[in-house]
Amino acid sequence: MTRTLTPAAAWKQMQEGNQRFVADAPAHPNQDVARRKTLAAAQNPVATLFGCSDSRLAAEIIFDLGLGDLFVVRNAGQVIGESIVASLEYAVAVLDVPLIVVLAHDSCGAVRAAIDGTAIDAAPLPPHIWKLIAPIVPAARKVLVENGGTTVADIDSELVGQEHLRNTVRDLLQSSELISGRRRRGPAGHRRRQLPPVRRHRRPRHHGRPRHHRPPIAPHTHPGERPRNQGGFGMTDTHQRSGDEAQYRIEHDTMGVVRVPVNALYGAQTQRAVENFPISGKGLESTQIAALARIKKAAALANKELGTLDGAIADAIAQAADQVAAGAHDGEFPVDTYQTGSGTSSNMNMNEVLATLATRILGASVHPNDHVNASQSSNDVFPTSVHIAVTQALIDTLIPALDHLAVALEAKAELWKDAVKSGRTHLMDATPVTLGQEFGGYARQIRLGIERVQSALPRVAEVPLGGTAVGTGINTPLGFPQKVIALLAAETELPITEAKDHFEAQANRDGLVEASGALRTIAVSLTKINNDLRWMGSGPNTGLGELHIPDLQPGSSIMPGKVNPVVPEAVLMVCARVIGNDATVAWAGASGSFELNVAIPVMGTALLESIRLLSNASRVLADKTIDGLQANLDRAAAFAGMSPSIVTPLNKLIGYEAAAKIAKHSVAKGITVRDAVIDLGYVERGELTLEQLDEKLDLLSMTHAG
Repeated sequence: MTRTLTPAAAWKQMQEGNQRFVADAPAHPNQDVARRKTLAAAQNPVATLFGCSDSRLAAEIIFDLGLGDLFVVRNAGQVIGESIVASLEYAVAVLDVPLIVVLAHDSCGAVRAAIDGTAIDAAPLPPHIWKLIAPIVPAARKVLVENGGTTVADIDSELVGQEHLRNTVRDLLQSSELISGRRRRGPAGHRRRQLPPVRRHRRPRHHGRPRHHRPPIAPHTHPGERPRNQGGFGMTDTHQRSGDEAQYRIEHDTMGVVRVPVNALYGAQTQRAVENFPISGKGLESTQIAALARIKKAAALANKELGTLDGAIADAIAQAADQVAAGAHDGEFPVDTYQTGSGTSSNMNMNEVLATLATRILGASVHPNDHVNASQSSNDVFPTSVHIAVTQALIDTLIPALDHLAVALEAKAELWKDAVKSGRTHLMDATPVTLGQEFGGYARQIRLGIERVQSALPRVAEVPLGGTAVGTGINTPLGFPQKVIALLAAETELPITEAKDHFEAQANRDGLVEASGALRTIAVSLTKINNDLRWMGSGPNTGLGELHIPDLQPGSSIMPGKVNPVVPEAVLMVCARVIGNDATVAWAGASGSFELNVAIPVMGTALLESIRLLSNASRVLADKTIDGLQANLDRAAAFAGMSPSIVTPLNKLIGYEAAAKIAKHSVAKGITVRDAVIDLGYVERGELTLEQLDEKLDLLSMTHAG
C-alpha cells in the first residue's frame, strides 16, 4: 500500500498538536478502545521519533498525538548505534513513515555526563555508560574550542546539546544507506519532481548560534515550553535532500596530509595503516588493547614520577587509558593484525587515541609521540602488551577452565571406578579396564596440561619493557622500566617481571612459542579425549553404545531422530585451530632478525585466540557433555566379556600358545572364552578346573595388577 501522507503534512500535524499542548488544550486523539483494537492488528504511524530516554515527557503528549501515531525509539542522549539505526530503518522500510524527527531536550543528563566525564578529576563511569555517551564528547570539545574556553566549566551544555543534535542527524544519514537513499529518492508513490526544491544555504550566525533554513524540532522538558530552533537538522524526512556534513577531517603527519573519519579518536598514522593493510578485517584482541592501554597508563605515571612528563598531562593520559582498558573505545582500534611486524601501527593507534582523549580531558594539547609514547618504543611496548595479555588470559581464563573440566572428569572417574568395559588397543579388543580408569586418565591429561601452562608462565610474564628500540634502553630515564613494571604488576596482580637480558627479550619471542606449545599439547589431549567419547557414544544400535552423550539438538536435516555428538565435534575443530595457530606461532617466532622479531602481532592474535577457544571449549565440554554422560553398564560389561583378549590371565596356567588357540577358537565359533576352554577339553583333561577358570576370567580382577 502506498502512503499518501507527505513529510510536510506529517510535520504540520505534529506542529498543530504541539501548539495544543503548549496552550494546555490537548485533544487526546486516538486513545479510545476502538483505537487499541485497531493497533492490535497493525500500526500506521505518521512519523518516527528518535529521542533521549532522559526526556521527562512522552512524545505523544508533547505533540498531542494518539496511540500508534508515533513510532518512538529512544536511548540515553539520542546516540546513534546499530540497534537505533536498525529500528529507524524498520520504520522507513516496513512501516513506510514519511518523516523522522530527532528530538533533543534541555538539561540532558547524558550531555552533562559527557561534559563532566572529560574533567581531569572525573570519577570513572561504568564502561557501558561511557561507551554510550562517548559520541557526545566531540560536540563538547567543539563547543569548548569555538567559544575560546579552556576548562570543563567553560562548556555551555545547551550549545553542546545543539551540536550533538546536528551530529546525531549526520551520523544517522552516514550510517544508513537506506534512510539517506530514501531521502534522496523519495519513497514509492512520490515522484522526485513533485517535491519542493531544496536550496543549499551558507549558515549565518544569529546571536552566537547557527540557524538553518527550516526549523527543526526542539527539546522539551518543561510543560508549556514551545519548540525552539536548535540551529541544525533536528528533523529529517525520507523524501528530500539536504547538505550533508563532511565525513572526514584533515590530519597531518611527517609524510603529509591524511583524510581521517571526522569522529575518529585516532589520527593520521592509524589511518595510513588502515589504508595500507586491508587484509583480514580483524584487529587486535580486546584483551591486548586493554593491556596496551595499561602499559601507557603506567608509563605516563612513571614518567610523571621521574620528572619526564608534566603531571597534569600524565594524569590525563592515565584517565584516558582507564577508559580504553575498560573497553569503552575498542572500536577506535581498526588496524589489521597483519601489519608491520613490530606492531608499530597499533602502538601509534593507541598513542593517537589516548592523545585525543587526554586532550579532551585536559583541555590542552597532548601529543601522541612526545607525551603518550614518552620513554617508549613500539619495539618494547608492543611485545610487552602481548606478554601481559597472554599471561592474564592464561591465569584468569584458561587455567580455571581446564580445572573445571578436570573436576568434571574426576567426578565421572569416581562414579565409574567399578564399571568394567573392554579395553581397546589399535581399535581392537583388549583386556578389560574400568570406565573410571579411562576417565581418570583423561582428567590426568588435563591436569598435566595445567602444569605445562604453569611451567611456561614465568617466561611469558618476563617482559622486554625498557629496552626501547634495540634493547639498549635509549631515551629512557634511569629506573623507568622498574617503575612501570611495578605499577603494572600492582594494577593487574599478574606476576610480571623485567627481562633478565633485554637483548634476548627484545630479539626473541621464545616464551610465547613455549606457551603455544603447551596449548598445542592441551589440544592434542582434548583431541584424544573427544575421539574416545565419540567412539564410546557411537550408535545407538550399530556402534559401541557404551556411553550416552547428552542430546543437545537434532543431528540431521534429512534423517529424523538422528542426534550427533555436537560438542565433541566442536571441540575437535577447536583443537585443529589451536594446532594450526601453534604452527603460526612457531613460524612467526622464527621470524626475527638481529635485534627484533617482526611477526609479533600475529603471534599475539594466534595465542589469544587459542586461549579463548580452549577456555570456552573446556567449559562447554564439561557442562554440556561430561556432566551429562550416562554409562550403559550392561552393554559395556557384555563387550568386556566378549573380548577374546580376556584369555590373557590363562597364560599362567596353560601357556601363551594354548591361550592363543582358545582365543582363535572363541572368535571362529562365536562363543565366549569360557565356553571355548571347555569346548577344547582343557577342563576335561584336568589342565585347569572350573573354579580356576572362573577365577581367572573375573573381569573386574583383570583391571588391576595381581
